[in-house]
Amino acid sequence: KEYLRNYSVTLNDLVTYLNRDGQIKFAQDICKEWQRRVRESYHKSKEEKPRNEDGSIKWEDVYRLYGTTLLGMLITKSFVFAFQIGDGDIVLVDQDSIAPVVETEKILGTETHSLSKVDAWRKAVSVVRRKNVDADKPYLYMLSTDGFVNSYASDADHQKTCRDYYDMIGEHGFE
Repeated sequence: KEYLRNYSVTLNDLVTYLNRDGQIKFAQDICKEWQRRVRESYHKSKEEKPRNEDGSIKWEDVYRLYGTTLLGMLITKSFVFAFQIGDGDIVLVDQDSIAPVVETEKILGTETHSLSKVDAWRKAVSVVRRKNVDADKPYLYMLSTDGFVNSYASDADHQKTCRDYYDMIGEHGFE
């Protein structure tokens, strides 16, 4: 919301900013805000705090307790901004295809680039895509954590489910 407020005069300035700094500055801002909220929540908890030798709170250990994947999109009439930290998928489904919106580094096993890492912003991925304003073709963006994709035996099974959601919404609407 802050970015939209700062660039509300023209979306072209926001597109330029996100293209130039989206993967770094935007990711740093997201991580800083997430860490601030974790610290605020944790200070309110009654749990015993992990401490360093000097008595200060061991924030790296606390962040691991709150680790998460973050997927997000800003969709406007003229462009789409997609952002991701951690495992998951953002796909675009239309009548012709199912395609990833962002390309992420695939990690084997249970290792992940979660927000729980102090420097999680370094592994963030983002993309800005211009939209064809004149195109009136239906489409669906699906955002899911890795648990959704990993629950299928194959990519083909996952894509079939994406197609099924697209078709059901086309037939029955969003309600």
